[in-house]
Amino acid sequence: MGIRFRHFTLCLAAHCIGMLLLASLNYTLAPFSLHLSLSGLYIPFPALTLPFRTGLLCVFLTGLLLDAGLPFPFGTSATFFSISFTSIFLLRSFLRWEQNAHLVFFALVLNAFYSVFLFLFSGGEALAMGVYWVRGLTDVLISSLLLLFVGGWFYDLQRGLIEISGIDLARELRELHFFD
Repeated sequence: MGIRFRHFTLCLAAHCIGMLLLASLNYTLAPFSLHLSLSGLYIPFPALTLPFRTGLLCVFLTGLLLDAGLPFPFGTSATFFSISFTSIFLLRSFLRWEQNAHLVFFALVLNAFYSVFLFLFSGGEALAMGVYWVRGLTDVLISSLLLLFVGGWFYDLQRGLIEISGIDLARELRELHFFD
């Protein structure tokens, strides 16, 4: 099994673990009418550590997995993830994958955009009601706070999985060609 395939598989596995844990948390918070989204977590690490096609496939599949449980047209999250991935990938020479601060910052920005996008996309006639706005903004605010709390842990989990599998990420990134 190639190093890139292992790296891709471990990133996708970490995304699945994150989605599973978040689904459990959302199930627990459902009686309080809260729905948290940490979708921004799944994009920056693959964008900064995987080759373009492999990373795009990873975030696209993550988006499709996320779409399976949402009441939106299939591919909505996958499309948003793909566009976000490409944007961060083009900035990767200016960013440090080793620093959680860069990763968490982009995750916060992407999470806010994604949450607001879905909030407006699903609103319809409810957008005219103030209660809908309060609930949506509360979800975005609490999701952002949770992302600040777990973001570093999540990226350390991804790095740990990669290190345990024997991949030298620093060496792999030095040998990486832009669009491999």
